Order: sequence, then structure tokens, then C-alpha cells
Amino acid sequence: MTTLSATYQSLVHNHNNQVTTTSKIVADTFGKMHKHVLAKIDQIIAETPVEFNEPNFRPIEMSVKVGFGMRSERAFEITKDGFMLLVMGFTGKKAMALKIEFINAFNWMYEQLQSARTTSEQRTPLRQACDRLAVNNMLISDAYKMVSEYYGVEGIDQIPVDKLPEAVAYVYEVALKLKSTSTLSEAVRLNTNHW
Repeated sequence: MTTLSATYQSLVHNHNNQVTTTSKIVADTFGKMHKHVLAKIDQIIAETPVEFNEPNFRPIEMSVKVGFGMRSERAFEITKDGFMLLVMGFTGKKAMALKIEFINAFNWMYEQLQSARTTSEQRTPLRQACDRLAVNNMLISDAYKMVSEYYGVEGIDQIPVDKLPEAVAYVYEVALKLKSTSTLSEAVRLNTNHW
């Protein structure tokens, strides 16, 4: 990992394939008190349509160290659009440099997410394996869903390239077990025990 990517990863993160930062990170990076950033977000939420603020400012709880213990503190997970609106009023040379750094971090993380997706050509063997399952009285969409859930991703295009051969083997093993069992759930249960 380069110093640049480490810096970017300290500013933004991937949450369910959406690039976000937090109100706490914004406050700490810009040298603001978190309660003031929260007040600004509350103001934005009050002044913008719910269709804008709900997807861009997601309320979360953060654990904050206090003395020897921890306490829960209100915070927000913020998308790039929410971030842009939030920091519009932050002025000065340092603030401008930090805004640019955040924008670069958001863009970098988006690129990382896009490059992690496999191409249609790379997925051909996996699609063929899923087609084989579909022949055995299973919908193709159910086969894709089963494989996606097994790998903890939203779609088969998000399975890492290096895991594709393993995913193909998984599907063929389920297909073989499906031939010898009466239900898909039984085949998946048997296969889960194997992996």
C-alpha cells in the first residue's frame, strides 16, 4: 500500500459499495469540533429535501474513548455529495487543500471499487456453471444469488478475479450434490459443510 492510498483510506471507506467518510473524520481533518460539524449537518438536513439528505447523511453511532472507558456518540456517515455540501462553507488555503485531498480520496476509492469488479469475459466460466445449475430445476437468478451470498457480495461481478475458479468449482459441486439430493437447500447445506 502506498503512502497516498494509506492517506486516502484514512479519509474515506467503502460501506456496502458506497464510498463514504464520517462526520468525525471531517471534524478531525479540518480541525473543527465534532459537535459543530454535527450542528452543520443538522442544519443541512433541515434545509434540504429528504430525497437528498437521507442517502447522503446516514446517522450512525460511534464509540469514543473517554478516560478509561468508552461512550457512544452520535455521528454521520457521509457520501461525496453530502461532503461537498457540508464543506462548502469551510474557507481558507488549508481548507481548500483538504477539500481537494478529500475529493481525490473519494475518486481514488471509487476507482478501487470499479477495478475490483470482474469483466463479463472473466465471468464466462462462472456463468456457464450457473447455467448448468439452471438446467437442474433452478432459476439462473437463484444460482447467481446463491454464489453471491456464498462470497458475501451483491453480485457475481464483485467476486474477485482470483476467486473465480473457486466459485466455478463451488457451483459444480452444488450441481453434483443437487443431482443426488432432492432439494437445493440440502445441497447448499452439504456444500457449506465441505468448504
